[in-house]
Amino acid sequence: MIQYAPLGLVSAVSKNISCLGMYVQTNSIILSCEENVDISFRYPDNENGQHFTLEAEIIHSGIHGAGLHFVDFQLGLPSGRSAEHYPSPED
Repeated sequence: MIQYAPLGLVSAVSKNISCLGMYVQTNSIILSCEENVDISFRYPDNENGQHFTLEAEIIHSGIHGAGLHFVDFQLGLPSGRSAEHYPSPED
């Protein structure tokens, strides 16, 4: 779900999720770029049904969906290590 001020709650399907953001399919609902939204989601294999909410900025949008960039998202990495200590998916 996306909390989008002009329309309220918008249902979407997340695709291409990374540590930086995600693409969401919005079924012909066009979201305006450079606006912040709150996204709420649940991991499909999360047995306890816990929901997560993140703030994101809409960085591109079209008739099929939108690209969202997470705002101030911090990875929960062990031992206080930062993301540069881990190989990227391209490595």
